Amino acid sequence: MTLLTAFARAEAAAAGRAQRIRTVRHVHLGRHPLVVIPLQLAGEACAPLAVMLGDAPDKARLLTVYEPRDRARRFEFAADLAEVILGHLDGYLPAQLGDDEIAAIVTAGIQQTGASGMKAMGQVMKVVTPQTTGRADGGRVAAEVRRQLASQD
Repeated sequence: MTLLTAFARAEAAAAGRAQRIRTVRHVHLGRHPLVVIPLQLAGEACAPLAVMLGDAPDKARLLTVYEPRDRARRFEFAADLAEVILGHLDGYLPAQLGDDEIAAIVTAGIQQTGASGMKAMGQVMKVVTPQTTGRADGGRVAAEVRRQLASQD
């Protein structure tokens, strides 16, 4: 089963009515979908020689590998492609918390739980984690909790 077939079946189940799978060509999952069109020219088998991509017709970019047999050029191409795709995906992520914001959330969590000492780290993390999930790396949050609890001792 292809991804589009699975998506069409899930939409049909959610809507409570069948949908012709043959008519599903693409699905818009966001307001500005990123369209990637791989272009293969003569060269090595399956070598990505060019890709056209963009989220608007007037903002399309063409990335090419001028010498497909040159590994360094292919890696540069892959890095450029990744930069464009990851830049597009960053627009869907929530804004990341800064160090000061994490410190304020941890301070509030410590005050809320009345925690003191490293043994209470689990209690503080239980309160702080829901507020920082998806907005800060868990390692950064845990390090801040450790720092603040250690400074209390």
